[in-house]
Amino acid sequence: MSEPDTSIYFPSLTLCSNAERLDFLAYDDKHHIRATMIEALKKEFPHLKMTYSIGGQISFDVFPEGKSGPNRMKLTGRLG
Repeated sequence: MSEPDTSIYFPSLTLCSNAERLDFLAYDDKHHIRATMIEALKKEFPHLKMTYSIGGQISFDVFPEGKSGPNRMKLTGRLG
């Protein structure tokens, strides 16, 4: 029996243009938005035992320790 898919996607946030992705990436490189969000999640929810990683140009991944592949939650951020 396979484990349930725990993915959470925010498709409207991933529909930005390549220029918008590059703009956010430059902003994030300077202001560390995703790293700050990850640190806040780690501090707020240490009991959840999650693994966090920055990925792509606008996203970061959150998944249970020891899990990877399809059993992860992908949270995608974009400046509004």
